[in-house]
Amino acid sequence: MGKCDECQTTSRVGDNHCRYCGNELPEEELIKCDCEAVVAIEDNFCHSCGAGFDGDVEEEDAGCPGCGEEFEDGAKFCQNCGEKLPEQEESEDEEDDDSDGDDEAGDEPENPTPEPSPQPETQPPQPQMPSQQPQPQPQQNNFGGY
Repeated sequence: MGKCDECQTTSRVGDNHCRYCGNELPEEELIKCDCEAVVAIEDNFCHSCGAGFDGDVEEEDAGCPGCGEEFEDGAKFCQNCGEKLPEQEESEDEEDDDSDGDDEAGDEPENPTPEPSPQPETQPPQPQMPSQQPQPQPQQNNFGGY
């Protein structure tokens, strides 16, 4: 949580503008506590569970800058709030794997040919029987001929 530079109103985690005066708030770096609460990285404790931390957190633990939700590697937008995610750098291990230039047997090609999608089974058209209309029945006279 931070404070508005203009009116000193305390902001909530993830707010982009002051809810009192509308002033744009500085962007906060967010982390996710073990209790799943989203906390500003400069806070000394979690406002939800009270857990203390020194704010010295690795960026990979930070999650989405908008809501703190974790996201998959390579994702461009947060599945939870739609926020654009920061570009992720390749780790040194991944760079070393690709630097030798040798394609080992069993490696997947960079652009694999997509498999054709299965076509839904279609039922052959059922023959339609001509609709038969009921034949009119002669009316019976229950008066016994009188």
